[in-house]
Amino acid sequence: MIKVSNISYIINGKKILDNISFEVKREKSLIVVGANGAGKSTLLKILSGFCRDFNGEYLLFGRNVKRFTPLQLSRIISYIPQIYSITFEMDVFDFLLFSRFPHRGFFRNYSKNDIEKVHNISEKLGVNIFLKRKLNTLSGGELQKVMIASSLVQESEIILLDEPVTFLDPSSQIEIYNLLKELKEGGKTLIVVSHDLNIFSFFNGDVLGLKDGKSAFYVKKGDSEDLKYNLEKIFDVKFFKIERNNRVFFNFDV
Repeated sequence: MIKVSNISYIINGKKILDNISFEVKREKSLIVVGANGAGKSTLLKILSGFCRDFNGEYLLFGRNVKRFTPLQLSRIISYIPQIYSITFEMDVFDFLLFSRFPHRGFFRNYSKNDIEKVHNISEKLGVNIFLKRKLNTLSGGELQKVMIASSLVQESEIILLDEPVTFLDPSSQIEIYNLLKELKEGGKTLIVVSHDLNIFSFFNGDVLGLKDGKSAFYVKKGDSEDLKYNLEKIFDVKFFKIERNNRVFFNFDV
């Protein structure tokens, strides 16, 4: 589905990503971890199609991603950037309806099916209670749920998320992580950038560790001992592992 080979990215003479390679199969997940400045967000922007001036090869369903138009990519991939507030005024319902754009284009009216999809997904995710509110009045947790609802209304098969629980309180974090787990179990392909190591206790996936723009490790799903060792390598701290109710937690040792 996604195959990245020897991807590098340079800005103003500085190499942000250096020779990154990995694959993500359909309906699987990849968690990308690393310290600040490791290149995680830049990698997501490349995968989303926003950044195209990279070196190396990025294949999507066996086709060079640079051969897709932005509209074609938007039918396949949705990208939820790191965000904690929105300043412009727009009704949540209108924002979600606009997410149908990849299937409608500029000059076609929204259909009854488009409107029903917004209502159905809103109800499923619990955002129907604030469809009439403005985006700039939402809390961080509410806004993150709306952004995820937007990707589902968009009907993209692949969802990219950059720090989905940053700035959220613990109850909102749990809610978002459980929602991501449901999406994965429902057949979505997820690539998630996260600083929060609690992500590993909610759902498993392959883990790519970045350090200074380079691939420091790639751990296959379920290998928690290997993951602990490699987390220590990229964050330069000692971690301890807790296993409880078939879930794995990592915390740093002091």
